Amino acid sequence: MFKELWCAGATRSYWWSSFALMLLYSLTIFLALKIAPAAGPPLWRTFSALSPLLPLGGFVYLEYRRIRATDELRQRLELEACMMDLAVGIPLLTAW
Repeated sequence: MFKELWCAGATRSYWWSSFALMLLYSLTIFLALKIAPAAGPPLWRTFSALSPLLPLGGFVYLEYRRIRATDELRQRLELEACMMDLAVGIPLLTAW
């Protein structure tokens, strides 16, 4: 019950998918840091530097699926929380 309140809509497959995506993300970050400086053409450097975005897209899709599995009130709460986070986070990141 505690897990359901802590992260509504999260199932066992959600946690395993999240673990696998985090492992993949860590691996791509490590490889990007090793390969990007040594890559010759700018296209390969760009590709190796942007490669960690693929697992991040997986996280976005995983969260989308989790939120869609919840009820309407929880969806609205999560959407409002994301909007407030963006409203505070974007100015902070651009000012930094």
